[in-house]
Amino acid sequence: MTLYIGTNGNDTLTGTSGDDTLTGRAGNDTLIGGTGNNIAIFSGNMSGYEFSTDSNGRILVKDINSADGDDGTDTLSTIQIARFADGDVKTSSTVSNFGVNTVIDSSGIGNSLSSPAITALSDGGFIVSWVWSGFDEFDNIISSVYAQRYNADGTAQGTEFQVNSTVANDQFAPTITALADGGFVVNWVSYGQDGSGGGIYAQRYNADGTAQGTEFQVNSTVANDQFAPTITALTDGGFVVSWVSNGQDGSGVGIYAQRYNVDGTTQGGEFQVNTYVTNDQSNPAITALADGGFVVSWVSSGQDGSGFGIYAQRYNADGTTQGGEFKVNTYVTNDQTDPAITALADGGFVVSWESNGQDGSGFGIYAQRYIADGTAQGGEFKVNTDVSFDQTDPAIAVLADGGFVVSWESNSRIYAQRYNADGTVQGGEFKVNNDVVYYQHDPAITALADGGFVVSWKSAPGGALFVTSDDFIEAQRYDAHGNQVGSLNLEGGAASDHLMVSTTMMSPVNLLGMEGQDVLKGGSGNDSLDGGAGNDTLNGGAGADAMSGGLGNDSYTVDNTGDVVTENPGEGTDKVSSNVTYTLAANVENLTLRGTSAINGTGNDLANILTGNSAANQLNGGAGNDTLDGGAGADTMSGGLGNDSYVVDNAADTIIENSGEGIDKVSSSVTYTLSANVENLTLTGTSAINGTGNGLANILTGNSAANQLNGGAGNDTFNGGGGNDTLKGGAGNDTLNGNTGTNTLTGGSGKDTFKFATAGHIDTITDFTVVDDTIKLENAVFTSLTTTGVLAADQFTIGSQALDANDFIVYNNATGALLYDADGSGAGIAVQIAKIGVGLTMTNADIVVI
Repeated sequence: MTLYIGTNGNDTLTGTSGDDTLTGRAGNDTLIGGTGNNIAIFSGNMSGYEFSTDSNGRILVKDINSADGDDGTDTLSTIQIARFADGDVKTSSTVSNFGVNTVIDSSGIGNSLSSPAITALSDGGFIVSWVWSGFDEFDNIISSVYAQRYNADGTAQGTEFQVNSTVANDQFAPTITALADGGFVVNWVSYGQDGSGGGIYAQRYNADGTAQGTEFQVNSTVANDQFAPTITALTDGGFVVSWVSNGQDGSGVGIYAQRYNVDGTTQGGEFQVNTYVTNDQSNPAITALADGGFVVSWVSSGQDGSGFGIYAQRYNADGTTQGGEFKVNTYVTNDQTDPAITALADGGFVVSWESNGQDGSGFGIYAQRYIADGTAQGGEFKVNTDVSFDQTDPAIAVLADGGFVVSWESNSRIYAQRYNADGTVQGGEFKVNNDVVYYQHDPAITALADGGFVVSWKSAPGGALFVTSDDFIEAQRYDAHGNQVGSLNLEGGAASDHLMVSTTMMSPVNLLGMEGQDVLKGGSGNDSLDGGAGNDTLNGGAGADAMSGGLGNDSYTVDNTGDVVTENPGEGTDKVSSNVTYTLAANVENLTLRGTSAINGTGNDLANILTGNSAANQLNGGAGNDTLDGGAGADTMSGGLGNDSYVVDNAADTIIENSGEGIDKVSSSVTYTLSANVENLTLTGTSAINGTGNGLANILTGNSAANQLNGGAGNDTFNGGGGNDTLKGGAGNDTLNGNTGTNTLTGGSGKDTFKFATAGHIDTITDFTVVDDTIKLENAVFTSLTTTGVLAADQFTIGSQALDANDFIVYNNATGALLYDADGSGAGIAVQIAKIGVGLTMTNADIVVI
């Protein structure tokens, strides 16, 4: 094993074919391991570093704790282990294009995939359409249109499907647009279907991907050929299709269009777009504008005075023209062809095209921005930086941040360039395709709701543009930072690992903690975290993450409604802290809501602890003996089945329990009245607050201050706390225990019991009746009363004092005082324990020793 050691500068260390160890020391170093099993060494503990990847899939390790030595930001290539002071992390990353299509002909050879089209969908996903070409049984080439939907995380949604219903002759040149209702429309050229050459056809789809009705003919004029369709959705929910029609405008080919309502019916008839009709107008591109209108751009032959030029026409929301057609390109030498167009977030739009000879070497990509009123914003500008070879086939899309991105083909490779919202360049041009064995053609591009974008293209062996075997449609996703979406993989060891990913990391991350008390923190993409054994802490970050703690008492942070937590039975007592409304997954016990938003939490069938935040939350326990604490806001809590416990700290808190859902308890730090079907109430804190029961058999307990406890119609039990309490029963047979303090006890109309289990205080019983009520004395306090049960007759006397050796309980019917005489003889001082009213015909039978 060879050791390579850098300096304190920005070093590049390259290993050999063996197993190498590289340490860059301070500075921003590039560590290239080469072949073999290679190790990069860092000076600090794992918790002082965060991981990410660059656009090429190389792993970046950034030192975020300079207190233990600043290692800078190191770039790792072919490094298998990152070694820190407290342990090793296995590292790997993948960035790859993904294949879109899977369909082949029955023989598995001789098929061709071409003409990709792509659009983002309202659910955050996207859809790609393409042409499949193969041979029929007579060795004739036939073509059909296929499509494949994708979820927001880039995974395929279902399988690819054939778009065209009519299969006679050829269907080709698809374009696609998403609709406001979540659906989409695909249109294409169908040869011979309209009775005369090529015709334009389309198929609408619902948001769930099912076809809406049948395919329909777009063009009304069927003479000669109609071809090169393009489509865009309008802000009113409808859409507009544009195409080339041969001979219809009286001179060569011209541009036509047809608008559609939101229900798919035509809005008026087809209309001519180009005003200038001399020679040919072809290759239309179309985009919808923020004001409800749209813009069509095309190539016009001879109109700008030199070969082909780019022209455009704006339309209002009602379909009327807005001004006349206008020239887009400023440079008119040679040919300007193949326009692409997209609307901008500020109401304007941008057109891109290929220009012959303008960049000094063959074809180059140029563009022109326009503001919302249709005037040019600045001059036309060159998009490509590299001018070697030809740059052709531009595609363009507006980004979520207001900028835009242009993609094109350069020497059979796909490139792209991002722009800011103000039109300035963002970074440099970059190669999209990772596969360099095949040749890449025909890029298509769409922006995603998460700020990223997707580029799709045709990949073919040997540079073939037509029917061959083994060519296919590929695509590459990018995040909002322009990084290719691949994956970063980090695996800890048996120790307690701290694996933290940069928040700038939009691509997926896979973190595996293994054994130990691991801390795993993902980035901003859709990450996968697996804690393994141990009491782990997992935080997936901003994306829709999959988290599994494994064995141990694990803690999760949830900040996305798409986060998924997985625990198996018997894997410990686990807790979720959530910043969004959340329902506990199976086998997860506890949930705490974070932040200040009015979010909600729901438990499962376990004995959950649900805790709210400072806002007004809704907590639903479900089955199980749950504990619900709403926090500071005015919360609504429902425990469901089971014996549930509630914490109330706001007078506006609401508790919902249905009949037969267990024995439930409220602990309240504010004055509170039990709601229906809740049995028990305990006052907490040190404030003089009050509690009131309901019609059930309640247990009402005070705190250390002076409380008022009021029962209802049930057989209630009152437990005073440390203060001078007022306990008031109702119609039931109540039990009242003042505990410490000088308390006032009122039993109400039932057969009530007054319990004395503490010493050193005098309670007042306001409504004692010898017919119905009972006094209970705890012999642990009244120690002379050794025998439990009804007080013995010889141990009770009426008068002002004890008369013989065993008169332990004395009732003074003149003053209403009830006294305890420890020696039973009056030799010592009797202690008053209660005042129960004067003149009662009280007997020993009214007193029970417990």
